[in-house]
Amino acid sequence: KFFFLRPPPKKRSTPMEGWAQKLGFTGKWQRRFLRLKDSVLMYGPQNTPGCSFKDKLNVWSCSFGPIEPTCPVPRSALRPGSSPQRPIPSFAFQVRVPTSKSSTRMYIFAAASEQDRARWLEHLAKATGQQPVFLDNRGEIIPPPSQLMPPMHTMPPPMMQQQPPQMHTMPPPTMQQQYQQPPQI
Repeated sequence: KFFFLRPPPKKRSTPMEGWAQKLGFTGKWQRRFLRLKDSVLMYGPQNTPGCSFKDKLNVWSCSFGPIEPTCPVPRSALRPGSSPQRPIPSFAFQVRVPTSKSSTRMYIFAAASEQDRARWLEHLAKATGQQPVFLDNRGEIIPPPSQLMPPMHTMPPPMMQQQPPQMHTMPPPTMQQQYQQPPQI
């Protein structure tokens, strides 16, 4: 039984598909073919015409976002007693699915490149009507990087270093120069 936070979007999104690694409940990383169509993320071990995907996630009630390799693997991504066989790879992203009023299940996927991860996050945003959720290195939700620092147009201009005005004066004469020059009348 699922607890849904909001109704599904009425607008259809452009389908996206491709290969990624998925962290399994037992801690093993598995190669999976992902397809995001409308608000359903489907994944399975193969990409063959007419294949039916064994696993499907309704993402319209999910939160999602990038997850960095420095983050610990959350307990909600693994079966109790399991641990990941290797750390979170680069270009990973997470999808958090509400399972009841108080708990969520996290799915972790790793794209092949930063561009692939950005495309998956962009398509998930279109499918859900939400923006990504960002995690710090402890796995805690933090504001997006754009909110951590004010936009450039709201920041005060940098201080210009002003040079002191140039004085056109001669340096004082040295002792030797004082005695060599004839006195001026």
